Amino acid sequence: MRLLRRRMECTIALTLCLTMGYALFSAHSQRSLAEDLVRLRVVANSDSAYDQSVKLAVRDAVLEEIAGWEIQPDCAQEMMNELDSRRGCIAQAVRQTLDACGSDDRFAIRLDREYYPTRTYETFSLPAGEYQGLRIFLGEGAGHNWWCVIYPALCLDTVSAEQSLTGEQRGLIHRDTGEYAVRFRMAEVVGELEALLG
Repeated sequence: MRLLRRRMECTIALTLCLTMGYALFSAHSQRSLAEDLVRLRVVANSDSAYDQSVKLAVRDAVLEEIAGWEIQPDCAQEMMNELDSRRGCIAQAVRQTLDACGSDDRFAIRLDREYYPTRTYETFSLPAGEYQGLRIFLGEGAGHNWWCVIYPALCLDTVSAEQSLTGEQRGLIHRDTGEYAVRFRMAEVVGELEALLG
């Protein structure tokens, strides 16, 4: 009886160790993925139909501004540097769009890291975690927001942008593919825990 109990304790301890190790590996994969991505988040003034339409117009203007750059960044850090150096152009595009929509809302543009919940797009999902990005708050910033990945340009061309990710990263964003479904969920849980504890 004592030997059986001892074996059960060892089995449970080993299972916990393996699970924790796998969770840490998955979290590392999410962080590695996050370092290679830049996200865009546009937060509407409110949830009114008008404010939501203004949010989408601003989104379109910002994406058009970025797509029009002569030189496209080769890595996430270059994208963050470009966004910072072109903040004035982005602000001008936002202001012109707000004016064209008849909105006198103020707005704020921020470049920083923030927690994002799990996000499912048409062909892939990104696990919860902290990502770097461009955030645009319109008016009170109390409405639903729109977000996507602007580096690589997953907002615009999913197929070609996904090709710029490593095989490991592509596997992690496709949550329904075998072992990656488990790793995705692990990364998702660890990201959510970090957000709660952080």
